[in-house]
Amino acid sequence: SDLYISIKVRAQPMKTSKKYDVYTDFVLPANTEFKVDLPNGNYSVQVIANSIYASKVQVSIEGGNNVTVSNAAGSYTIYTEESVEITDGQLNLAFPSGTWRLGGIIITKND
Repeated sequence: SDLYISIKVRAQPMKTSKKYDVYTDFVLPANTEFKVDLPNGNYSVQVIANSIYASKVQVSIEGGNNVTVSNAAGSYTIYTEESVEITDGQLNLAFPSGTWRLGGIIITKND
């Protein structure tokens, strides 16, 4: 099954009150794989769990062991995988079945 993500692009700098929008919305990615085409290299990958309720998200990054990220009600938690090596031109994030709440994925190329 495919996972669709909505991306907001802002033409102007964010106001302070809007700065943390990425931490308030979530998707339910159960039993899906999110694929990102990237140049080969080393990346930092952040997975954000968030919800008005206490919740969690489980993910396997690039075929690794499942990681569970939990958050308290009305808050968010960021899990960071500091070093993810891409050798096939694609980052793969697999989400097993469950009632996960994924707030966001932030991918940063390591220098």
